[in-house]
Order: sequence, then C-alpha cells, then structure tokens
Amino acid sequence: MKPLIIAIASAFIIGTLLGITLIRMFVTIDEDRQANSELNNAGVTETSREQERKELDGHANLQGFDIFVLQGGVFSEAGNAQTWQKKFQEEGLPAMIWEKEKQYFLLISAVASKEKAEQLKKDITSKLDIYIKKWRIHVDEEGLKKEERSWMQTFADVWWKDMQQQKISKEQWESTKKTIPKRFQSLGNAINQHVIEERNDEAVDLGASLLTLWYELIHELKREK
Repeated sequence: MKPLIIAIASAFIIGTLLGITLIRMFVTIDEDRQANSELNNAGVTETSREQERKELDGHANLQGFDIFVLQGGVFSEAGNAQTWQKKFQEEGLPAMIWEKEKQYFLLISAVASKEKAEQLKKDITSKLDIYIKKWRIHVDEEGLKKEERSWMQTFADVWWKDMQQQKISKEQWESTKKTIPKRFQSLGNAINQHVIEERNDEAVDLGASLLTLWYELIHELKREK
C-alpha cells in the first residue's frame, strides 16, 4: 500500500503544481492582452486629441476636415444651377457652383462651425431658401512632391485659420503666394483675386471667397494630373 499511496500523493502534487502553473500562465496572457488593448486605445485617443489640438491651433489636416456651407440647392444639370445662381446674385449674394460627383452644388458661403453657419444664415436677408450643410474639405496628395505637399499644408493652414477667425490674413497670403511651386503658379492669380485684392468686409463674402479659392486649388490639382 505504501508505494500506491506515494504514487497517488505524487500525482496529486504534480497535478496541483501543473494546474497552478497553467492558471498563472493564462492570467499573464490575459493581462498582457488587456494591457496591449489599453495601449492601443490610448494611442487612438491620443491621435484624436492631437488632431483636435492641431485644428484648434490653425493646422488643417490635408486628409480632410469639415466646414459648414450655406447651400442654395443641388442640381443634376449645370443649366439649372446657373439659373438659380443668377437669382441669388440678383439679391446681392455671392453664389458659386461646385461640381462634385456629377452634381452641381450652389454654395453661398462657408464658415468653420455649425453655430456660425446658423448665425450667418440669420444675418442674410433673402427670399430664397438657404440650407446649412456639413462640407468635407481635403487635398488629394497623390503624385505630389515633398515640397509641393509642404506648400499645400501652408496654404491649408492659412486658409483654415482665416475660416476660423473670419478674417483674411493678407500678409500671410502674400508670403504663401511667393513660395508657390512652379507647378501651381496659376494659383497665384486666384490668391490675388479672392483674398488679397478682394475686400471681404462681410462674413458672407469672406466665406464665399475662401470657398472659391479652395475650389480653384482642387481643380488646379486635377489639371496637373
């Protein structure tokens, strides 16, 4: 009986030790997974916060950021958009046609936030219907050289800062215009026309000028491809 008791006791002790080892191993794995998950979540949160800080500091994300536009309508034919464009212009309001995804958006102006858009809409006297819409702004960086991308970032930063503060930074635009890459020299005329020479005393005109300038930018990029 003694050898049997010893064998049973040995098996029990070995099984217990093995079980404790396995439990510790799985607990460690689970803790590591939890720690990695927390680190990943912290990384995502920190990235989001960093993006928010940059936007608050006047840095625009070329991958995309949102503004709010005052829209007079959207049309499937350019002729209809032009007809309504004239109606808004007859009321003394700026109105541009933004072609996007085979549709023609009639845009009156733009601001940095929904609250400012609502206030601007209240300040406008018009018998025509005007709607507020979130509008995504971005730059297609495909094919751009390093120095071209750097200039685009400068352009976007000045543009976004002016959109936020609702004031044109003419000196910064002059500086930005002087450093335009050769590939985009024609944009200098657009900068002159819409933000340096234009008065833009009213918020609605300022937003319209900045909106038109960005439209010129993205179409210049398309022409160069």
